[in-house]
Amino acid sequence: MSTLAAAIAKFIWTDDFLFPVSMWLVSRLLMGIAMFLIAPNLPALPDGITPHFGWGIFDAWDSVHYRAIATEGYEFINDGKQHNLAFFPLFPVSIFMFMKLGFSFEIAGLIINNLAFLGTVYCLYSWVKKQCGISAAHWTIAVITCCPMSLFTGVIYTEGLYLLLSTIALRAFDQKQYHWTAICGA
Repeated sequence: MSTLAAAIAKFIWTDDFLFPVSMWLVSRLLMGIAMFLIAPNLPALPDGITPHFGWGIFDAWDSVHYRAIATEGYEFINDGKQHNLAFFPLFPVSIFMFMKLGFSFEIAGLIINNLAFLGTVYCLYSWVKKQCGISAAHWTIAVITCCPMSLFTGVIYTEGLYLLLSTIALRAFDQKQYHWTAICGA
């Protein structure tokens, strides 16, 4: 049985599609399990949100602004209070389109952010492998998928989409495809 496990591990480790996908999937599973098991057991903060079990654990902080933009559009009243004008529209518009397909806000946001991060992982892996070799590509993907900040690529935040567009823009610039740099960097 250990030879089969070793063969599978070697296959995943050397496959240019399976390695990035496997690292992404394992990091998402570990993060999701941790959030579902740990968040509901944390004590409530005095002026904070009480953690609970459900999709709402992925919906916090700036997600309320994305929800408002996706469901009600932008708002501004010159009353000196905080409004949602600072948030660019690509992420909320994408959520809105998924919601039109029947997904809830939480599921739509999670799908978009996680798939964008998967695209980032694959794009970055192939770029680093071409430039620096397979060992550097493996380490790069291990770091980007397992670093603590990757938490923000698995919740309803724009980080997955931002990283995808930034990675594509930088890779396009490196390959002198300046039109893609301009489109993705805009």
